[in-house]
Amino acid sequence: MTLSICLATWNSEKYLPELMKSIFKQSVLTREDYDIKISIDVVDSGSVDNSVAFLQKEYPEVHILRNTQNLGFAKSYNQAIRMSATDYVLVLNADIVLEPDYLEKLLTVMEKDRNIGSAAGKLLRAHSGESYGQGFFEIEKTKIIDSCGLEMKRNRRFLNIGESEEDRGQYDKNLNPFGFCAAAVLYRRTALEKIKYGHEYFDEDFFSYKEDIDLSWRLKQTGFQAIFVPEATAYHFRGTPTTTKKYTNLSVAKFYKKKNRLIRRLSYRNHLLCLIKNENTRDFWRNFFPIFWYEFRKLVYLIFFDWPTLKGFFQALKLIPKMRAKRKLIRK
Repeated sequence: MTLSICLATWNSEKYLPELMKSIFKQSVLTREDYDIKISIDVVDSGSVDNSVAFLQKEYPEVHILRNTQNLGFAKSYNQAIRMSATDYVLVLNADIVLEPDYLEKLLTVMEKDRNIGSAAGKLLRAHSGESYGQGFFEIEKTKIIDSCGLEMKRNRRFLNIGESEEDRGQYDKNLNPFGFCAAAVLYRRTALEKIKYGHEYFDEDFFSYKEDIDLSWRLKQTGFQAIFVPEATAYHFRGTPTTTKKYTNLSVAKFYKKKNRLIRRLSYRNHLLCLIKNENTRDFWRNFFPIFWYEFRKLVYLIFFDWPTLKGFFQALKLIPKMRAKRKLIRK
């Protein structure tokens, strides 16, 4: 069995000590009887801190590709995935800390069924604890859920299952996620190869944000399962939650305004691109009114209150020809 652990770094120095320690403590590495070969492939997107220097000094066995600028989540991870040819690919955000059995739990499940295209464990929130110099810090683990997978509503709003709730085991059984936030996901290589466009696994037209939703949608349409493994746990230093506890128009609007302007524009644009590329015609008409009402309300809000984000709408229009070409590949 072979596995590549793929990381993309961008000024991630403060997170790397805890992340790397958690990787090298994985039971699949420490157990002598576990037959696996692992490569750690890092793509750095123009960091100006000491991310690369730290890895080169402390972990010389790591393979590093350095870009001179930030190429975005999608392209950076595509580069990392292409750095090796393994049976499995673990996509990891730099701000993740894994429990020692995280990989073993996921691999055990994936090995049982070749129709499983992706698997992920329970993501819980982590916070920065006491600093110990050079910008590094201790990790404070919580019982607050970051994500138990992605859920798609009828109106095509995507949510992290359980986000901001206290973990009481309420999602440990009979959970059938749409897919996963790509913070700590194990993918089957053959599944990724089946759904790629040319050399793209994640769609590089997305740059960043919602590319994991698009990838999950393509895997689902191709017949691959997404399996949630609650026994596997990881911790995520999410800077800003993606949703609110109570979903009301007012709460969502207030929360939305707190997001960075670029994030708002990319998220809106890429949401539209996801629909153009992946929405099934029959399902679209079956859910036409929820989808239309959700998109209409967003558009009206942007027209009156958020013109900069509205640019994403026109950017999506320009990308329609490319999305239609990619859609044809999906249909095949």
